[in-house]
Amino acid sequence: MGRTSRVKCILLCLCLLLPLCACGRAPARTQAPAGGPAPAAPWQPEVIPAVPGEESTPPQSPGGPQDGLEGSYYNDYLRETLTLDGQGQCALNWPGGVMSGSYSATETGLTVLLAELRLDITADAQGNLTVAGRLGKYLRDWDFWGITPAEAGIHPASSLPDTEEYSLGGGAYRYRDFDAGLALTYDGQMQILAGRLSDAVTVADGRGGYVIVRAVTRRYLARGGSATEFLEDDIRATVFADFEALYGPVTGYEDLHILPGVEAEGRLAAGEVLLHAEQRSALARIILFRSVFADGTECFLTKCVLAPDAAAADALTLSVRDISAARLVRAS
Repeated sequence: MGRTSRVKCILLCLCLLLPLCACGRAPARTQAPAGGPAPAAPWQPEVIPAVPGEESTPPQSPGGPQDGLEGSYYNDYLRETLTLDGQGQCALNWPGGVMSGSYSATETGLTVLLAELRLDITADAQGNLTVAGRLGKYLRDWDFWGITPAEAGIHPASSLPDTEEYSLGGGAYRYRDFDAGLALTYDGQMQILAGRLSDAVTVADGRGGYVIVRAVTRRYLARGGSATEFLEDDIRATVFADFEALYGPVTGYEDLHILPGVEAEGRLAAGEVLLHAEQRSALARIILFRSVFADGTECFLTKCVLAPDAAAADALTLSVRDISAARLVRAS
């Protein structure tokens, strides 16, 4: 075989081998496969009209007949208070926070559902409650034993409390934190994390999502400049710090942007950023808005939603709503 023939033979063998070498290696993909998920629509921040500030007078209790169980039951051993509204809604206060839920009658007493927690309850002849698996009794007449409303976690408006919470019916609760200067409504499957973040009200869904509401009036007025400039600074400082406290140290972030042209009555600016920690990532959406008391006093608030993805962020936005400034009015 001549040299020319040998070269042709080698080239022919190489051509036959090339398709075999490509086996087991997927071709590079330059486009999304047909039929894949449609791209998410751009986020449009919720419409927040001019929000009135809220004084300390509580809203009216839900109307309709009650079941005779309404009241607050205090457990001195656990420092817990179970509050029943007489219409199937309830809340459990303890030193670490507040959890809301519902209750229903059973043959032996009550079943209380708080987020993913189920409590089986029986009542004695005096109306005191015993919760299966929990130490101590939940006393119906705790004031008879000299227990004060503050000790029992009960916050009537006349006692200048730090927080108040009222059932609005339909599984919704109105929560006020006067130290933080905030009021909000949240759905019963959510949970208030009292004191979790400094100078803020933190609401959790139990699945890694949070809504953080904060009064920023002093910082906003002291900084000056535009609302969008303030919000961008606030995202880099406060939102990053909140993420670190909830998920761990920030390892990186993507797509920090302020949405242009979102100003509306009461709403001043909105922004978004994707934050990463070692094990978790979260989408942060934040809105800056104004709340005004009846006497014209202006307050500036932020609402930040931290969620695993856009769909979860949308759901959390709806679960925590009607946010406003709140303050106590001292009787003269």
